[in-house]
Amino acid sequence: MTKQPLVVFIHLDLGIGGAESLVLNLAKATLQQPSSDPNNSDDEPSGKISIYTTHCSPTHCYDEVKPPNGPLYPFVNVCGSWIPRKLFFGGTALCSALRMLYLTYRAIKDNPQANV
Repeated sequence: MTKQPLVVFIHLDLGIGGAESLVLNLAKATLQQPSSDPNNSDDEPSGKISIYTTHCSPTHCYDEVKPPNGPLYPFVNVCGSWIPRKLFFGGTALCSALRMLYLTYRAIKDNPQANV
């Protein structure tokens, strides 16, 4: 029996757009990839995923991650929403970098066994 790979996706804001669509398509493909294990049934996914983001609005996101019935909703972890998007004087890039660093830290802390 082969071990299922764990793939962690990190995206700053899961809204509606091209980058979000790419992340969600990759996540779905990871769950649906054909298994190399002949004992694996077709009903059982051959991969595991986890998606980390700082923001996912239920009213402005793809149906795949919409609560509570989105097929990828159980895999979405919203962390760091308390970190501001910008400071009074601007600093949007600085805040985005800090939010990504925090997401990366949480993903590594929560998934030490991750393959990718």
